[in-house]
Amino acid sequence: LKKPAGKKSDWHIPVRLRALHNGDRDKSKAVTIVGPDVANMLNRQCTVMLNLPTAARRLFTEKGMELFLLKDLERDQLVYVSCGEPWIDPRLAMAQHKKRLLLNNLASDIAAIHAYCTMRKHEILVLEVRSNIAAGAKLFVDRGLMAFEEKLSEELQENQTEEFFLNIKADSDLYINSHAKSHLKTDAWHKKSKYSWQKTSHHFDEDDSFPKDKDKECCDSAELFQKYRDQPKLSAEMQKALHQQFVFRDKQLINRAFPKLVLGVRDTNLHAGTEVVLVEKKPDNTNQLWIWREYDRTFHLMSDPNLVLAVSMPTTQTRYSKSTPDIRGCSVVLEKYKEYSNGAANQKWYYLENAGVFSAFYSTELDQEITAANHASVCTFSVSGREKIDQPGYYFLSPSGKQKFMICLACARAIRGKKEMRKLPRGSMFFCASGSAEASRFSLGPFKCVNVMKTDLSTLEAENTLNYLEEVLASLRTETSIQIISEKISAAVNQKPVKIIAYRNGAGYRNGHLIIASTFPMLLTMCTRHLELTRKACRLYTHDGTLILTLPDLVTWAVNECFRQSNSEEDYKERVAV
Repeated sequence: LKKPAGKKSDWHIPVRLRALHNGDRDKSKAVTIVGPDVANMLNRQCTVMLNLPTAARRLFTEKGMELFLLKDLERDQLVYVSCGEPWIDPRLAMAQHKKRLLLNNLASDIAAIHAYCTMRKHEILVLEVRSNIAAGAKLFVDRGLMAFEEKLSEELQENQTEEFFLNIKADSDLYINSHAKSHLKTDAWHKKSKYSWQKTSHHFDEDDSFPKDKDKECCDSAELFQKYRDQPKLSAEMQKALHQQFVFRDKQLINRAFPKLVLGVRDTNLHAGTEVVLVEKKPDNTNQLWIWREYDRTFHLMSDPNLVLAVSMPTTQTRYSKSTPDIRGCSVVLEKYKEYSNGAANQKWYYLENAGVFSAFYSTELDQEITAANHASVCTFSVSGREKIDQPGYYFLSPSGKQKFMICLACARAIRGKKEMRKLPRGSMFFCASGSAEASRFSLGPFKCVNVMKTDLSTLEAENTLNYLEEVLASLRTETSIQIISEKISAAVNQKPVKIIAYRNGAGYRNGHLIIASTFPMLLTMCTRHLELTRKACRLYTHDGTLILTLPDLVTWAVNECFRQSNSEEDYKERVAV
């Protein structure tokens, strides 16, 4: 059999190009790269040959068009490689480029400081059941129903909480939901005094299951039907109180509303990050038993005492994200026990026995601030200054090996891979070396623009520092916006209007409209309106398929097309004369 005749696909033929770093104006620094596709060029050659700080991810032409295929490129064409950031026009002034870079870095630092200020302020958060109280329900922390202040005397506090929750218990008999009714019907079988229709010769232990035939009898009872028929549900306040009540008894965290449910984990493969849920009570299951260390204010899982009950901190990995991290609503998980005085506030609990609630983040103010700084990627030197504190951290040695630099978790993440670091032993008292003059030559610190030594994020000055930096950012943005607007206005004034006949894509040469515009965005807007497009026009093509991105490109194409047609007519006249 003969192979079908035709041109073979050239998509995988290696192409040789000249590459520059994104925004680089010096074309003499371009390096030669060869590859069959964009992915191979970026992964294997661009990162190393251009000495990029991170992996190469995107490829652009000189006009800013992102490349995904190489089939339309010419040999030795110049392209620009970026590490994921948008295309930077090399024609822009270097001062303007530095100003925009400063703006982005400052916005990143402000986002981290804003996250720190949000997470260091904790309302009175207590343990709560998410959604309905049932087996498998997840747990999280939310604002407590009552604000318990430390200055109140214990007697007054106990009287208030006992009276409040006794009222809830009394009212819950009258206003109860359908799920609670099923548990009340089960508990009715264990009462000493029973109604005539409840009498039975069966006796059940706490862990025995309820007979199905008796359950059906209870549900069919006319007295129960009349008692629970058309009863209003619990009020929102009472329902929330039932979700926040727990009892610590016999090494189990028991839900007060439904004692058959306790806190535990269902996964057999225990690890840090495993969610804690409500499970059916089994006294012999070590995944439901907790060891309370009052001096540490921590609950340790009996099956693995190295894992403790903790609040999962909100993620702040996206430094440019505008969303505000919120502790409220964070789930309760298992974490490895942190043997530090500061930096483990999310593992500290306080059990208020009279009220039946577990208060989260029950620790010192400094512990809460260091915990928030570690999770928000903020250097702890800005928080505590030169005060030596017990906190988690790492250390590295100077090139001579004679000097030891101890840094916090945020700074260790920032220089990870650049220095050989080792974890500090437990009980190390230090302040982060990012704030010392000796370590300034190592470029430490998690901030991109802000100076660690000049940024005061202490208890009283954190909000003032954040407000000042936000004002500076707003001023820079206003200045940059005015400059961009002036550039666009000057470009629009210098650009002469163009006239085109526009057609809908795919409609051929039918229903064309004359469009006159002096800027490219105005041209697209008028095309959208005159051609009655269903979506906003975003691309413009010539009749031969050339993509037009700017008005100068359109003028250049029109001039070349005019010369091409003129040459074609001269050739035709010569052939006719012959």
